[in-house]
Amino acid sequence: MLRENLWPPILLLHRVVLSAVFIFTLLLTLPLSATVVRTAKEKLHGEIIRIEEDHIAVQTKSGEVREIPRAEIIAIENDDGKTLWSLTNSQDYGMNTTTSKARRQNENTPWRIALTGGGGLMGSSSWFSKYPIGVRGDLDALWNTNLSLLRAIDNTSAWVVGLGFSQRNLTASGVNFDGVYGVGIWPARYVDLRAGYRATQDWLFLEGGLLQAIHVGEAPLTIDSGQKATNYSAPNADLRAYLAFYLGLGATIPLLNRLSGLVLLRYEHGIAPALTANVATQMGFSGEVVSRAPVRLIAWSMALELGIEFAME
Repeated sequence: MLRENLWPPILLLHRVVLSAVFIFTLLLTLPLSATVVRTAKEKLHGEIIRIEEDHIAVQTKSGEVREIPRAEIIAIENDDGKTLWSLTNSQDYGMNTTTSKARRQNENTPWRIALTGGGGLMGSSSWFSKYPIGVRGDLDALWNTNLSLLRAIDNTSAWVVGLGFSQRNLTASGVNFDGVYGVGIWPARYVDLRAGYRATQDWLFLEGGLLQAIHVGEAPLTIDSGQKATNYSAPNADLRAYLAFYLGLGATIPLLNRLSGLVLLRYEHGIAPALTANVATQMGFSGEVVSRAPVRLIAWSMALELGIEFAME
């Protein structure tokens, strides 16, 4: 009953997130908004790439990097004329020394390392998976842990590579294995290799990239009939390594000098199938299998991860 109640809203959320992937890809290609730095002598158009204790670095539209002493800056505006910082409001735009010191140290450190762990829900895509008549996707738990290394490109973006371990339960309801009927659950363990790009705005960040899930272990197939669960040896099933893309929305919360807390909501969607199997579609009078049909599962998942991030020297 719980699976049936959860499935429609989760499936709708899955489709909304999948559509948002295309919007996210478009946003990554858009240029950052220009910034206007005003001093008593000039008005400088460009992009702020670094904030230091005594100056800020501005990359002009021509590509030149100018270092402007903080004492000379009167105001900072965006390209629409909105004031982001001024002498009368020194709390804005990370220009306040005491509140932004830890954040600037993290931003100006080229290498960072992060450790996260969490869990969520996993299913199979109804758009791209292949089901026989009477079989459909279902939901089950996902647990993972990830170690990531970040290399800053500038103070608003970074390359990300990661190594992780996950427990993924691939599921399909309406499965019939030689007369045993119910929800099929294929528990599997994976080593996850990730490579991606992170775009940061203040304490929020967006991250996207590719995931290679390498299958390293599995448990026997479980058929949950609703009344009891039966372990079943399934020689007709093939769990495999698969490629996926991922999209994450997260936040970093400064804790100590170089240590930050990390919260990340991560969505993944397979590009290649994680499982193929042949299930019985017709049984004879004496219980023998008369015909089979293939099941191919393209996995997706949504997980909440918590962890820490450390800015290295």
